[in-house]
Amino acid sequence: MSALQNLGLPGLLLALLVGAYVWVTTTGSPTAPPPAPQAASTPASSSATPSESPFLPTHTPQAAFSPSRDNVTPDLHAEMATLQQRVAAEPDDATARLELARLLRDGHQAEDALAHFETYVALQPDDHQGWLDYAQTLGMLKRWDDAQRVTEAMLEQFPDDPSALYNLGAIHANRGQFAEARRVWTTVAQQETHLPMQTKARQALDKLDALHP
Repeated sequence: MSALQNLGLPGLLLALLVGAYVWVTTTGSPTAPPPAPQAASTPASSSATPSESPFLPTHTPQAAFSPSRDNVTPDLHAEMATLQQRVAAEPDDATARLELARLLRDGHQAEDALAHFETYVALQPDDHQGWLDYAQTLGMLKRWDDAQRVTEAMLEQFPDDPSALYNLGAIHANRGQFAEARRVWTTVAQQETHLPMQTKARQALDKLDALHP
């Protein structure tokens, strides 16, 4: 079992709360949402407040996943060190770089993960999940300009991709750009190629319309 598995952290197939709005990390169907936690303060560029959020997360990280001696183990650091050595020896080893980026992110070192995600998508631009991971990590850090830039780059690689479009709407919503969020989510809601994302976008629109008609 890897050090990442030992952490007991949620898998990549689960969506994650970013700011006050749901962020999808894959195109998988969402799980039933638990109660929303107390949201962090809203970025200055956004006019939304936590109480205005129309969305619940599909996954809420539990207190046990906070950085501590219990889950950031010597095994985790050993695996990180091994991957760092692999990347240093073979900078174009895309597999090692992606593993290291995910391990750093899920090991509470998201800032350090970004450069590896950036290199990975340059090495493997056709990896849909790699782009989602990269943008999601930027969203975790509330770096909305960068998250939008990466998501738009993903859309150049995967035109009209519903998960990327949905996340673009979430970026706009987290910044208080509700008209833009509505426009993007409407595009997703009109797509018929991926019914789970179509349904998710319609639900987002219904809740957004209720709070910001």
